[in-house]
Amino acid sequence: MREATKTTLAGMLALAMITLAGCEEVKDVCEIGCSAEGLAEGNASITGVRSLDGFFAAVLRFDAKAAQIGAGLDAELQGLAADFGIDAATLQADFGGDVGAALSARFEQNLDGELRVRAEPPRCDVDARAELSASAQCQVEAGCEIDVDPGSAMLECHGSCEAEVRADVQCEASAELVCSFRGPAVACSGECKGRCSAMLDVAASCDGTCTGTCTVMLDAGGSCDGVCNGSCDGNTDAGGVCDGTCTGSCELDASAGASCEGVCEGTCEVAARAGAACEGTCSGECTARGPDLDCSGAAEARCEAMGEASVSCQGECRGELEPPTAMAQCEAAASCDAQARADASVEVECSEPALDVEYALRADLDAEVAAQMELGMRQLGVRLPRILARLEQATLLVDASAELGAAATGTAEATVDAFSGGNLGVVAALRVVECAPAQLEAVPGLIAGSTAELQASLSAAVDVRGAVGL
Repeated sequence: MREATKTTLAGMLALAMITLAGCEEVKDVCEIGCSAEGLAEGNASITGVRSLDGFFAAVLRFDAKAAQIGAGLDAELQGLAADFGIDAATLQADFGGDVGAALSARFEQNLDGELRVRAEPPRCDVDARAELSASAQCQVEAGCEIDVDPGSAMLECHGSCEAEVRADVQCEASAELVCSFRGPAVACSGECKGRCSAMLDVAASCDGTCTGTCTVMLDAGGSCDGVCNGSCDGNTDAGGVCDGTCTGSCELDASAGASCEGVCEGTCEVAARAGAACEGTCSGECTARGPDLDCSGAAEARCEAMGEASVSCQGECRGELEPPTAMAQCEAAASCDAQARADASVEVECSEPALDVEYALRADLDAEVAAQMELGMRQLGVRLPRILARLEQATLLVDASAELGAAATGTAEATVDAFSGGNLGVVAALRVVECAPAQLEAVPGLIAGSTAELQASLSAAVDVRGAVGL
C-alpha cells in the first residue's frame, strides 16, 4: 500500500509541477499547509477534494459504526451472562470469558430436556439503489461521465424487488412472487408470524391450544381427566370418566380451550412469533409464495430472485444491484463502489427478529436457582433478538471492510486521473500531494484495527447463538 500510494502521488506531483509556472506566480500554493489533525483525530477534511475527502469520511464513519456495534454486542453478552447469575469474575475464571460456554453449562445443569429456540432471520434493509446512486455521484466527482440515473433506471437485482400490490402481480420466470398480508384475522395459506388458528375436521396433532376434543394415547397407563376408552383400573362413572389408571385412549373435553399433547379435533391455535406454516387464520402477518397469488389487499408484494438468478427491478431492491455499463467502465468504479457499500453497511438498520423460546426447568432445582433461571430465560427473550440484529449488522460491516481498505490506492489513482483530465486544479493537486499520502497510508491500519475488534465481538455473539441452538 505504501509504495503504491507513493508511486501514484509522485505521478501527480510531476504533472502538477509541469503545469505550475513557478512559486513566485502562485504564492499561496507555496505554503499549502496541512491540518495538524488527520484521520486518527477524526478529521476527514484533508485535501479539499470532494472525492478524496469523501473517501476519508467514509472510513471514519465505518470506524465509528464498527465501534458502536461491537460495544453494543459486548454489553448485551455481558448483560445476558449476569441475567443467569454469572458475574464477570466467574465468567473469566471458569469459562475464559466465553459467554456461549457459560450459558451452555447453565442449560445443561438446570434444564429438563433441550432448550428450543426458533427465530426468523433478522431483516436488514440495505437500499441497494441508494448505494448505487452514491457510487454514481462519487464517480461523477472523480471526473467520469455517467449518462444513466441509477436512482430510476431499470436494473438487475440479485435479491428481491418491490412490486406493485394488485391482484395479478407478474414476476419473471427467474423470480418467485411473495405477498405479505397483515391483520388481526387474515386467511392464510403460507407462513404465519403471530397466532395461527386452523380447523381440524379430522383429528390431528396440535402443538398449541385445542378447542374441541383432545385425545391422548395412554398405552402404558396413566391418569385420565376425561373419558377412558380402554381399561380403567379403578371406578368408572356413567359418563366413562375413570378415577384410576386408564390404559388405552383418554378423551378430554377441551371446549373451553386447553393445551393438548395428543390429537385435536376442533380448532388448534398455535403461537408462532418466529413464523410457522399455517393453513387457517393468522393473527399477525401471513406470507404466501407462488406464481398465481392474488395480492389484493397485501401489505407488500415482491419478486424474489431464485438461486443465483437476478430480477429486473425499477423499485426498491433488497440485495445487490448490477451497475449500469457506463458506471462499470469508469476508472473510479471500484473505489467508489467500496465507499458506497461501506456507507450502506453503516446506515443499514436490522430489525430485531421475532423469537419463540420453549424450555422446562428441572423439578428438583433449588428455589433460588430456579428463580435465577426463570429471570435468565425471560431476559434471553429480550436480549437475543437485539444480539441477532447486531450480529447481522456486524457481518455486513466486516464484509465491507476489506473492499474499503483496498480502495485507498484506487482512490488516489482516480484523483490522478481527474487531474490529468483537467478536472482538478493545480492548487487542489498540490494539496493532495502534500496532505493525502500519510492519511492514505493510515487507512488500512485504521480499518484493520476496528474490524479486528468488531470480529472478536461478532465471534462471541456467534458462540451464544450456537449455545441456544440457532
